This record gives sequence, structure tokens and C-alpha cells, in this order.
Amino acid sequence: MCDIEILAELLEESLFVEKSNKSGKQYYVLKEKGEDAKLKHVELLDIHENSILLNIDEVDPPNSLFKWDRGQRRRCDYILIFHHKITKYIIYIELKSTDFSKQKIEQQFKGAQCLIDYCSSVLKRFHECENLFDQYEERFVLFYHYSGKKRPTKYDPPKNCAPDRPYKYPIQTTNPRYPSVKQLISR
Repeated sequence: MCDIEILAELLEESLFVEKSNKSGKQYYVLKEKGEDAKLKHVELLDIHENSILLNIDEVDPPNSLFKWDRGQRRRCDYILIFHHKITKYIIYIELKSTDFSKQKIEQQFKGAQCLIDYCSSVLKRFHECENLFDQYEERFVLFYHYSGKKRPTKYDPPKNCAPDRPYKYPIQTTNPRYPSVKQLISR
């Protein structure tokens, strides 16, 4: 059984985002539900057949377990898990309209990493599935609202492989250009 199928058996169905189809090509729609959000959705193009997108923003944080003091209850909005050729990827995705607190965004990515660690631990202990995510490369992506009034800051970190150095992808709502998965993993 494929590791994505194993994960699908573990998690609630409500976490999985359905693929959309346009002109025979599949894509995911990432949505921000906040009333004040200026960036309401992002279409993630060129997705792979063997991929899953988890909307972890919909899950309540473990409020009765952790204190709030260091941001350990935070999580990013989405986790995309897929295989591309021979490489396996996990892309942690956050959508922001405002509030670019570097510390808060880093905490959200780290919180999502903890969720994946927890899934890995549960799979090991209850499903005899050892080290499922050890062979995955991680990427961190921040999609943010770009009004077009001023140029976005160029921020091109090497390979966006750390929560404190995400790839920042501006989305202009009046004339959006949406990313492909290949763009996000090639950084």
C-alpha cells in the first residue's frame, strides 16, 4: 500500500481537499475563510495524481493540552503531500492577506510539522509503518495578497526548506497568476 493511502486511512475525510478539474487538468483550490481576508483563494496548478491536500486550518488545536506561550498551538493552513518522479514532498502552505509577523508564520509552519510528526508516530505504533515521512523533502510556502500598489519584496531563499525561510509568493487579486507545484518545489 502506498504511504499516501496509509495516511488517508488514518485521517478524517473532512481534512482532505477535493481535486478540481478544468480542461482535463487537475488542480487544488486553497481557500481562506476569514471575513477580512483579501486573499480569498489560490488555485494550485499542475498537481500530481498521487497527491493529497490536507486543510489543517479546519481542525481545532489541542487547547487543553498545550499552553499558548510559544505558539505551539498554531498551524499553517494546508499540507500538500505528493510524489514527483522519484522524490517525495511535503509542502506546508500558509495564506495571508495581512499580518506578516515572521515569528507567527514560523510558528504556524512548525506546528504543522509537529502534526506530521504525530501522524508518523501513530502510524508507527498502531499500523506498524516505520519512518513514513523520513524520506520526504519539506518545503514551506507563504501565499500573500499583493495589491499591486508597490513592488513585492524580493525574497528568494535557498530551496525554502525551513520554517523560518518560506518561499513568499505574491498573489494579485485583480490579475491573479497561480502557481504550479513545480514552481514550489524548484525553489
